Amino acid sequence: ITTTMKPADILELLTRIVPVLSDLQIVGKTIPIDQTGWGDMIDIYEDGIMDSIIRFEAPQQKKLIRAITEAEVG
Repeated sequence: ITTTMKPADILELLTRIVPVLSDLQIVGKTIPIDQTGWGDMIDIYEDGIMDSIIRFEAPQQKKLIRAITEAEVG
């Protein structure tokens, strides 16, 4: 990792982060949810190599993916 932060900036950030670590909760999720998705092999990059993907259509899976990729909460 490369940063332009100075050591004093990092220490200040740590003093803000450390107090909230005790409240940190890590929750695991599994996709597909409730057997509503399926796997497939497709050539994603059109380079002749087949790639394994998961297809999903259920609204709850779309909501979970948005929460993960766009940091949506709720």
